[in-house]
Amino acid sequence: MDIHQLLTTSRTPIPWAYREARDLRQKNSRFLALPVDIILLILDEFSSIRESDVALGQRYLPLELEERTKAIRALSQTCRAWRQAFLPLLWARFLVVFLYGKEEWYQQLSESLGRKCVGLTEKSPHLRIYIRTVTVTITKRWADRTVPLFANCLASMPNLDTIQIMHSSKEISHFLRDSFADKCLKNVKSIIIQDYAHFIMRACPNVTKVTCIGGDGKRLIGAIVKDCKKVDELYGIQPTEGVLKRLADVQPTISRVSLDFRDLSVYTTDGTDQYNLKLLRPLKYLENLDRIEIIDAIYHIQDQPDQFKNHKERLEEIANAVKTTLLKRAKHAKELVVTYEEIPDSSQKKEPITHRDVRQLLGK
Repeated sequence: MDIHQLLTTSRTPIPWAYREARDLRQKNSRFLALPVDIILLILDEFSSIRESDVALGQRYLPLELEERTKAIRALSQTCRAWRQAFLPLLWARFLVVFLYGKEEWYQQLSESLGRKCVGLTEKSPHLRIYIRTVTVTITKRWADRTVPLFANCLASMPNLDTIQIMHSSKEISHFLRDSFADKCLKNVKSIIIQDYAHFIMRACPNVTKVTCIGGDGKRLIGAIVKDCKKVDELYGIQPTEGVLKRLADVQPTISRVSLDFRDLSVYTTDGTDQYNLKLLRPLKYLENLDRIEIIDAIYHIQDQPDQFKNHKERLEEIANAVKTTLLKRAKHAKELVVTYEEIPDSSQKKEPITHRDVRQLLGK
C-alpha cells in the first residue's frame, strides 16, 4: 500500500479521497510513490509521544516530543498534493499537551483545548474523520465551558478509538458527569485515564483496554460493572483489598492485569511490613487471567545501605505470593512480570534504571 491508498483506508468512506488519490498519482511525486511503510519508518525517526509518556501522568509534555508532528505538518504544507497525502497523518492525533506561551500551564492548556474543540466542530469539521487518538490534559480552569465542548467534540469523531487523559483535576468530576452522561463513544477500544475521571470511560461501552494513571482504580472498576463489560485488560490499579475483591467479584473474565505498588508502602526502613499478602487472595478468582504484572519503585537511601536489598526481597515475596495464589485456581495463567524502577540516591547523578523480569507460570 502506498501513501495514496492511505486516503482510502478510513473506516468511514471519504468520497473525494479516491479522486484526490488519482490526482496525486498524476503529480508523479517520487516521494509519495514510496510504500507507506517506508514513509512511516522515516517519520518514526522523529521524536513523538509514546504511551509510556502519557502513562507518567504529567501535566504537560516537553516540546521535543512534538518533532514528528512538526515534520508531518511541514510536509503537508509543501504543496496541494502533499497536503492531501499527509493531512490524515497530521490529524490522526488530537493533542493538547504542549505549552507555547508564557501563561500558567493550566491557562494555556485550557484555552488550547477550548479553541481546538471549537475549531473542529465549527470551522474545520472535515478534519474530524481523521482523528484516531485524543491525548489531552483537562484542567479546572474554565472547566464549565471546556469540558462540554470537549465532550461534544469527542462525540463528533467517527473514527476515534483511543482516549488518553494525561492529567485531569478532581474538581471537574461533576462537569465530566454532566457532559458525558448522554454521550456514546462506541468505537473507543483503549483508554488511559484517572480514577476520578471515570465518567468519560462510562461513555465508552466497547472499551477493552483500560489504564489507570491516578487513584486506586476502584471507580474504573465500577464503570466496568455498569457500562464497560467488554474490558479484558486493566493496568495500573492499586492492589488494595477493596479493589481486588471487587474486581474478582464483578469481572472474572479479565485476561491481563497490572498491579501498581508504587504508592503503597510495602516495606519501611524499620522492617515493618505495610502490605498484607492476604490481600492478594481474590486474584485466584480471575480464572481467565493469562498475564499479570507487578510494578514497584525501589529507592537507594543514603546511610541506609540495606534498605534497597530488603525492599527488593519484600517485592520478591509479593511476587511469590501472587504466583502461589494464581496457581491455585487461575488455570490459564501463563506469565508473571515483575517490573521495578531502581531509584538512585539523591546525591548520585544517575538516571533511574528499570528492571523487568518475565517469568513463566506452570498453571495447568
